[in-house]
Amino acid sequence: MDSHHWLKLPFMVWWLVTVVKQCHGQIRRTTSDSLTSKATYGYISVKKHDGVKLDVEILNKPQKSTHQECIAGCRDFPNCFSINVNQIDADSVDCELLEGDRFRNIANMTSAVGYTHYSINHDCEYEDTCIHPNKICIPNYVNGSHQCICPDEFVDEFCLKRRDDTLNLAYQKPATQSAPYNHDFVDLTPVTNGIYGEGCQHIHTEKNYAPWLRIDLGTWNYITKVDIYNRVGTTTTYLNRILNTEIYVYGESPDKERKLCGVTKGGPEFISTVCPKALPGKGVELSKPSPGSNGKTIHICEVLVYGAER
Repeated sequence: MDSHHWLKLPFMVWWLVTVVKQCHGQIRRTTSDSLTSKATYGYISVKKHDGVKLDVEILNKPQKSTHQECIAGCRDFPNCFSINVNQIDADSVDCELLEGDRFRNIANMTSAVGYTHYSINHDCEYEDTCIHPNKICIPNYVNGSHQCICPDEFVDEFCLKRRDDTLNLAYQKPATQSAPYNHDFVDLTPVTNGIYGEGCQHIHTEKNYAPWLRIDLGTWNYITKVDIYNRVGTTTTYLNRILNTEIYVYGESPDKERKLCGVTKGGPEFISTVCPKALPGKGVELSKPSPGSNGKTIHICEVLVYGAER
């Protein structure tokens, strides 16, 4: 079973290993030289693959006693991007520090009894980073970014089939809200009826601690962008209520497969939020859980959701 290990090595004397889940967007390795203590410290985060090894150029084969010691050795080589470990006995391991990674050398990943392969943890380790099953994800270990290399030209940056940007997945889909401001705002059809700008009807949640608006898309989709049109012809105070709204994509229910697409910035009449990656889900939620959110109410005209069917 794959797992994540966080290896921290202050002063190169001891280390701490903990299990890390869902580390998207973080740099996985770093080193630093302390001028005051003349010591080197750093960390490396890896993902474990049992029963396989990667056959690429070996940088170094140090004598080590444990998997952790072998992984620690990789941190000391800037061009070490993965590790093979074979447990010989209780007190020793075969340790191979590798110059390549499995993403650029997938054909060289082979089954090997007794071996464990460790790759530097990266967004490319997750299936939802580049959606297409035949994609190639190329990691950048310096800044934590990646590139999706897709199988044909009819795909976007997420390796999804291109779709017309006028195809709004939320159009005429049912919506619910935490509570209406008063009886004039019970009807939620205006938020997905495709009408915005002058003359649009707006929805207005009650001014409570954590107001929310949810749109049920009906089927699974990969969400890449959410556009919000604000109410029009009003004061700046009311317009700014759209700011600092958190946008989530969720699965079968709002508390399952829940992932943050982004937080609204800019505007105030129109705000477009592009998700950091294509997020799978059946619904979209706008919420303002923070006490500091301006107005602590959701008071908007229209929500448009873009992406591709799963």
